[in-house]
Amino acid sequence: MSTENNNNTNKPEFNAFFVQGEGRNANWIKLGAAWNHKNGEGITVQLDTLPVQGFNGKIVLIAPKD
Repeated sequence: MSTENNNNTNKPEFNAFFVQGEGRNANWIKLGAAWNHKNGEGITVQLDTLPVQGFNGKIVLIAPKD
């Protein structure tokens, strides 16, 4: 099973954000990006940073706006 995704050359399919809070008061911090595997059986997430201190939120993947 191949999980290659060529994430060094392809535009990310998703941006990864740490979201803390709800609604208009939510704080969104970009963490990295994500790519679907070529075989369609998974996603590779590359994080450039991690929310570790007092982690109380969620990681959200959103397709980038062109």
